[in-house]
Amino acid sequence: YREALDGRRRELGDAHPDTLNSTNGLANVLRDQGKYAEAEPLYREALDGFRRELGDAHPHYGDTCKFYAEFFEKQAMFSEAASYYDQAAHAYEQSYGADHEETRDARTKADACRSKAADA
Repeated sequence: YREALDGRRRELGDAHPDTLNSTNGLANVLRDQGKYAEAEPLYREALDGFRRELGDAHPHYGDTCKFYAEFFEKQAMFSEAASYYDQAAHAYEQSYGADHEETRDARTKADACRSKAADA
C-alpha cells in the first residue's frame, strides 16, 4: 500500500480521489495492525482531501468517516466513533437516501457506539 500511495502521489497528486482512496487503504491496513499513531494522520488527510475535493455529501467522504469511526471504535473511543458514524450517515443520506443500506448501517453503528459510551 505504501508503494501504491507513493506512486499515486507522484502521478496524480495528493488531492486526486484515487490518491485519497489509497491513503484510506493504507490507513485501514495500519489500523488493522494496531498501528493507530501511523493510521490517524492518514485518515485525517483523506477526510480533509475528500471534503475539499468532493464535499461532505459524497460517498467517498462517507466511507472515510466510517473507516475513521471504526478506528475509534477499535480503541473503545465510542463517543468519537459515534460522531464519525453520524457524519458517514449524513454523507450516505445525501448520496443514496435515508433508506439506503449504507445510511441505515451507519446510523445503527452510531447508536450502538452512543450506548457503549453511555455504559462506560
